[in-house]
Amino acid sequence: MEAIKNWNWGKWLVTGMVTFMLFIIGMAVYMLRQPADDYDNSYYEKGLDYNSEYTKLKRTEQDHAQPIIKVEGNTLGIQFTGAANGRASFIRPTGQKFDKAINFKTDAGNLFTLPVTDFAQGRWQLIISWQQGGKEYLYKQEIMIP
Repeated sequence: MEAIKNWNWGKWLVTGMVTFMLFIIGMAVYMLRQPADDYDNSYYEKGLDYNSEYTKLKRTEQDHAQPIIKVEGNTLGIQFTGAANGRASFIRPTGQKFDKAINFKTDAGNLFTLPVTDFAQGRWQLIISWQQGGKEYLYKQEIMIP
């Protein structure tokens, strides 16, 4: 009975509150040290452009204008169905710092060639946007660079 009379509830209440506050502060420090998420800052702009992108992709299918893409040795060849000029974007899944974009114009045989010696080996997402015969086209394909 003597131990109950000497029990100090205030001390244990303050100890519990301090422990809980230390836990919350520790969680806040932990969360702030986590790496930033990969939020795409241009997400909404890309969403607005999706309709035009979709139209270009469908036009490529309907007009049977898909280019033939070949990687032979250290050269990438893109064969178009007609004279074309546009932009080829190479996107590396491992990081944005490796991405490249190249403007092109086909030669007399409707072929565009590009040396890929300075490209990292592995998987790349190739996005080709071009104009041909007064129409705009878009084509996407995954390629492997040896």
